[in-house]
Amino acid sequence: MLQAGSHQYRAAIDIDSNGLANGHLWSFIDVSPNDFASVLQLDDGWHQLADNSTSGALDYIRSPQFPRPIQWQSGDDKTSLAALQSFVTDSTITKFYIYGEPFGTGYGVHNAHQNQGSAIGGGHDHENGIWQDGAVFVQKQDGSVVAYLNKFSNEASETDDQGNPITTGGNGGDDGQEQDGN
Repeated sequence: MLQAGSHQYRAAIDIDSNGLANGHLWSFIDVSPNDFASVLQLDDGWHQLADNSTSGALDYIRSPQFPRPIQWQSGDDKTSLAALQSFVTDSTITKFYIYGEPFGTGYGVHNAHQNQGSAIGGGHDHENGIWQDGAVFVQKQDGSVVAYLNKFSNEASETDDQGNPITTGGNGGDDGQEQDGN
């Protein structure tokens, strides 16, 4: 749970590996605060960002702020959860920014992972889209910003303008279950 203003928000950070030893991928990326200044200056609470390159929305494949290629770590759900827990419990964090899709009811987000590249017919292809990826950003006491990006091994690393896979990132659709990250 995260407190923002007078509301508590739940953040479901998706880390399930579908039982695969290398089913989940994640990366920690130092981000220039200037590259996300418009988001960092927003008031606490939920903000809908347009699915485009100028709103502050994320796209792992298209955002010029992320390295190419992204250097992914891989593991199962326990390994990725341990990495995420270590990241979010850093005592120098002053603020969290969670990118994701809002829950239908209540306060909070889910789908805080890459939301494109799921195989057509794999069960999650209806969620494919560009400029709508989820992530966890933290701002630290020294003003630095670090992003936790994550995806499933079966999500493609190349997508078309609708977020559908150009190459198949693995064996089909993203069947990952959501796990609370904190």
